[in-house]
Amino acid sequence: MVKESSTDWAQMGGQDPGQAQESDDTISVFEPTEKNSGLRKFLKRMRVKRPGQEVFKSELSEYIKVEELYIGAKVNVNGYVFLLLSADEYTLKFMEKNSDKFPLSKLELALEKLKEKIPKSGDIRQVFRAADSGFMKKMDYNTFRDIVMTTAAGKLTEQEIVTIARHYRVPDDPCLDMNVLIAVAHEQLKKNSFENFERLIYRCVYQDREKKKVLPSEDIKRLCKSSRLPLTDDLLGSLLSIFENSEEQINYESFFCALNWRINPMPELVEISPVKERYDDVSVGMPSVISLKYIDYLKFLKDTYGIEEQ
Repeated sequence: MVKESSTDWAQMGGQDPGQAQESDDTISVFEPTEKNSGLRKFLKRMRVKRPGQEVFKSELSEYIKVEELYIGAKVNVNGYVFLLLSADEYTLKFMEKNSDKFPLSKLELALEKLKEKIPKSGDIRQVFRAADSGFMKKMDYNTFRDIVMTTAAGKLTEQEIVTIARHYRVPDDPCLDMNVLIAVAHEQLKKNSFENFERLIYRCVYQDREKKKVLPSEDIKRLCKSSRLPLTDDLLGSLLSIFENSEEQINYESFFCALNWRINPMPELVEISPVKERYDDVSVGMPSVISLKYIDYLKFLKDTYGIEEQ
């Protein structure tokens, strides 16, 4: 039985991505039930044995490890095969920072695979140009993925495609992104009548022994979790990434004041259809977790094949 799952690595690996070096290799699995009815626990947190092992043997049992979890992986959990379709921003960033442990998140290795089968420069340029009929010098993720997957001829995994796309993404307007994310957060917080922002700031002040008005992002994340802040993991991770400075710290007063929907209300969002992420040429019916809209394919062509813009 195959269950398509978008379970993130915070649920499959024992610890949050930022603490994966302390991972105990436990896995918990949740699956959606009916629409708007939340998640149901499919598997409580435990270590999961790799399939095909003898029940009674002298050697120690082998268990699934966090390194085996990546986009496109199929994981056999007690006879149920889960296809991992996505990961949140925190997880992807952590895997890229620790690419020695997660080689599918190492850009150089992914590009080397493409260079092993170098297409004719004129042909590959023509394919990208044809897909960019308005010559915008960029294209959406799914179009870019399709072309690169065809060129790679089976050499790349979904995780490696995501790694390449994230590196060559066209930056969005940060102000627009922030406003949209805060507006979404306000809707969730208002729906759950959450207003304990002053208490959250007070707890941050207590932890801020050096009175710098900043705390590590992981500390803020743990505080939000322990305080049952009613935001999804993906949304919380994206908000933390936007407010994070170069030292991976966050001004906690600015962060929680921005989330305070009562004092700092945002205009209501106009509902739009989400971009669907494609997997093996099938739309999986879920918003893309890859925080990008367009790919700078010209820079990709130059770095990978040495093809200059004409």
